[in-house]
Amino acid sequence: YARGLVRALSMDVVRGMAALSGEGKLRMIFGDDPCFGVHLRHLREDAYARGSMLTLDDRDSYRVFAMEPSCNPSLWSHATERSWVIHHVTAEQMQCMWAADIAAGVYEHSDGSHVSALLPSASAIQTAITAAGVATQGFGAPIEAPPLPDLCDCLATGPLAAELSQRRDKI
Repeated sequence: YARGLVRALSMDVVRGMAALSGEGKLRMIFGDDPCFGVHLRHLREDAYARGSMLTLDDRDSYRVFAMEPSCNPSLWSHATERSWVIHHVTAEQMQCMWAADIAAGVYEHSDGSHVSALLPSASAIQTAITAAGVATQGFGAPIEAPPLPDLCDCLATGPLAAELSQRRDKI
């Protein structure tokens, strides 16, 4: 479940990845996110070998990406009020989370002349801008994004819920 995030790449990065792919230098691994990360690492290493540079910054990523569909704080990568992306959810959990975000005002109706759509609310856009600032902030007082709606009720059921509620990954 992704709360409005997209990947944005500059065209030089897109062209670089396309060139490496054409040269057969990109190894495929399971999972789109890990595979994408490996491809970016290959691009960075190739750029460095050619005398240029590509800097990857995933600062704060473990606070905004939940790899486990659970709010159990004993898990290594659990969902919190800062989670923008929650991996491994079911369709039912996704529908529940979407409904919770709509009910909390994360999205609002926009009635156009022919189409009614749900768009991010002004407060959700401001939250996204603040959260993006975390990755570029300097030293000093940390930037804290306001909390997102609680999704824990949505994650309390599902095929992994019972197992995840009992696990203790953190030591």
